[in-house]
Amino acid sequence: MMRYVAYCGLTLVCLAALAVSKGCAPHNPTDNGDTGDGADDPFASYVPDPDVYYTPPDPDRMIEQTLPGGRTFEFPVNQLILLMNEGTQRSVAEQLATALGGTIVGQVPEIDFYQLELPATTRAELDALIAQAKANPNVTSVGYNGVPQLNQTCPAQSDNADIAREDQCPFAETEYFQAVTMFDAFREHLTLHPVRVGIVDTGVDPATGEFDDVDIFYLNNTVGPPEDPHPSRHGTAVAGVIAADDDFSGVNGMASRFLQDNLHLVVGSVRSTAGFIVYTTMAASAGADVINMSFGWDTSRPDFEIMWDTWLRVMAHRSTVLFVCSAGNEMTELTGFNYAPGGIGLSNVITVAATAR
Repeated sequence: MMRYVAYCGLTLVCLAALAVSKGCAPHNPTDNGDTGDGADDPFASYVPDPDVYYTPPDPDRMIEQTLPGGRTFEFPVNQLILLMNEGTQRSVAEQLATALGGTIVGQVPEIDFYQLELPATTRAELDALIAQAKANPNVTSVGYNGVPQLNQTCPAQSDNADIAREDQCPFAETEYFQAVTMFDAFREHLTLHPVRVGIVDTGVDPATGEFDDVDIFYLNNTVGPPEDPHPSRHGTAVAGVIAADDDFSGVNGMASRFLQDNLHLVVGSVRSTAGFIVYTTMAASAGADVINMSFGWDTSRPDFEIMWDTWLRVMAHRSTVLFVCSAGNEMTELTGFNYAPGGIGLSNVITVAATAR
């Protein structure tokens, strides 16, 4: 139940900030999300930047490390991610990749971020290459291309010990989500504007039937939805709380309830760290006003340093986008330097916490 509250909190913050906002990028007030003709398609002018891309890791090259508390950290043994000093020419990154025996297979040039594929076949070989890259004076941070920690729909065991076992995760299936209707009380006092919400997560499963009336732009495939392969359909749950059809059954998304035709989703389905960085950048380029971030990195993860540095740079470069971040499930007091992207102290970052108590 705690994570349901957190998801709702993320959405409510998004709506409260944007429903009355005058600082968002301008939109055509007649845009109703109808993709039937180009004039009404809010994404008609979006052209993907061919210089922003990533390569999904090979599932057969993944290895796993156990973290404190029993959590696991998974990453490809033949890839690393690299954050160069700001303003570094791509040719310098290419030279470094060559020196490491690898090639650039992903990049976000605006923040000098690169994904490298390497000849490493063991953890020791990869660690040696990371150490070699870290010694380069043009490198800000370097690390594993890990699988991000998704902040799950179920609360941590330590936070719900007094709840009956059968009730500890009542929202595991999306059909159990219900809309919070507090906006009913003051809807008439709000001036609503068209909103594009970016959801960079595990994807959205349209087979639920909960998104039939929602305008969704899929970054992975503009002609159809990416799959949501996550066991708990994490991305689908997040999208459902935000934007599921207001049809008096099943999920009842809070944003769709009030914004209706003025709500547009920008969805990216990813699994690795490099993918999250790339698709967050793409969502911003596609015009997302808000980007939901129900994931995070804490200091126990081996890739924390590069992720803190990289998310800081991503969000600083996209200062007109509101990033709404989860505070995580670790029950840790955030200092601004021990978690990412939540807790990072920028004016366009909101970190949302919740509790079942």
